[in-house]
Amino acid sequence: MQRKFTSSQVFSFKEGLSEKLVKDFLRFASEVPLFDRNLIIIDVQCGTRSLLAYQAFIGFTDLYAKGSSVHTHGGIFVSGYLKLFLLGKYRTITPDSRGMIHLPVKMEGHKLMKGVESDKLEIMRQETAEFIAKRTNLSVADVFLLNEKRLVPEQMLELGIAHEVIPSLQTLITR
Repeated sequence: MQRKFTSSQVFSFKEGLSEKLVKDFLRFASEVPLFDRNLIIIDVQCGTRSLLAYQAFIGFTDLYAKGSSVHTHGGIFVSGYLKLFLLGKYRTITPDSRGMIHLPVKMEGHKLMKGVESDKLEIMRQETAEFIAKRTNLSVADVFLLNEKRLVPEQMLELGIAHEVIPSLQTLITR
């Protein structure tokens, strides 16, 4: 199911999540014409700043509200980036892609989690597991079992996290 995208239809989270990048993504999503096809590239080598990932979800909502077909491509993704990747209707990876299911945890000193009670943290973990299960071949119990496990392309295909392994990202983009 190889689709081709022009550079104007591509948005990349290669630099990691920052306030500027999320603003740029929201602007990208708001300027997309109705029923356009878009490729969102998620290729980072770290976890995410949760609040910014949730803000980025708004951009996906905007794209889908316009009838866009969103294709996500993942290089290396963990945590909130996995959730952004799973928002794609069609999801590709390359042979060297790596992913990890990472459910919310309470980290000492983390300002977003400060004051979060254990029962609320468990609700967040359950909701995240349900979100992942809904978009993959995994049950909620499987998501919990695979938490913190590194996943290679073959596993991501088998688990329904990705739909296809492609030779390189460049095969999707026309100049």
